[in-house]
Amino acid sequence: MRILAALALLTPSAAFLLPSGCLLTLQPSLSRQVSCLGSVPQLRAGPIICSSKPSLGIRPTLLARGGAAGGGSDEGRFVTDEDERVAEELQEWLEDVFMEVDYEKALDAADLEEDPRFEQDEADAGSALDEFTYGEMDLAFFLAILRHLDPPPTASFLDIGSGRGQLCLAAARVRPWSACRGVELMPEVLHIGRGALEIADPSLLKTDAAALELLLGDMYAEETQALYTASDVVFVYATCLSSEDGKTLKRLSDALAASLRPGSRVVIVNKELDTSLPFTLTDTLIGPNPDSVNADARAFVYTFEGQ
Repeated sequence: MRILAALALLTPSAAFLLPSGCLLTLQPSLSRQVSCLGSVPQLRAGPIICSSKPSLGIRPTLLARGGAAGGGSDEGRFVTDEDERVAEELQEWLEDVFMEVDYEKALDAADLEEDPRFEQDEADAGSALDEFTYGEMDLAFFLAILRHLDPPPTASFLDIGSGRGQLCLAAARVRPWSACRGVELMPEVLHIGRGALEIADPSLLKTDAAALELLLGDMYAEETQALYTASDVVFVYATCLSSEDGKTLKRLSDALAASLRPGSRVVIVNKELDTSLPFTLTDTLIGPNPDSVNADARAFVYTFEGQ
């Protein structure tokens, strides 16, 4: 039976069920434990719980089945049957890839990284350490968003908070990009994703494998700004990113506005950018929301107009 890596425990520690049947537990101290549990069935997380308590700043994206849907009306949905069909095939491929990852090797590699989490100021309420940002992006909805944007092959893609890199792999599988990158705060999750990139068959990708990259970094850090400058399409699954008003991502808006090129597009799911900055909202797209039992997901598409 195929296994999905799943977030099993929310607070005070975070745990991931690995395809090997091992449980990876990450404590608030940032230490890790791996316990082997044997064969386990496929898991799926329930509705998301967003914690305001300081916690690990992570978003290990879990891809919902293409046909999964949140609550709410079907009116305004633009996910097609073809999106769902491709999502089902892509989901199976992703599961197969992650089944082959050497998780112990990935975690050992993570131990050698300079962990950006230690460089965060925990007293800063906007710090990535204060954001518990786990969530599921519906894969068919993601594919429909890319179809709607229809970027040229010369465009570059960036997933902010890319987790294990599933969306980057999905984007590279279905479209050509000049560069397809993800940036992730948590070394353990990042290196699991890098292990998947090593395993994925490059002949199945529409993007050159050399252009596919997962990078360690904090979305707010100065050194991450170069990634924003180099990106034409920026994607953020933002369900639990912190916001003073519960809606507008002021700090991320500032970081993006300081670095994006005019004409770059930003897709924010379930939060919004600060339009007092030079962001123009061009579309609001509605799709399935695995993180809610009674509401659709909304993807807000912005064009950066420049300073």
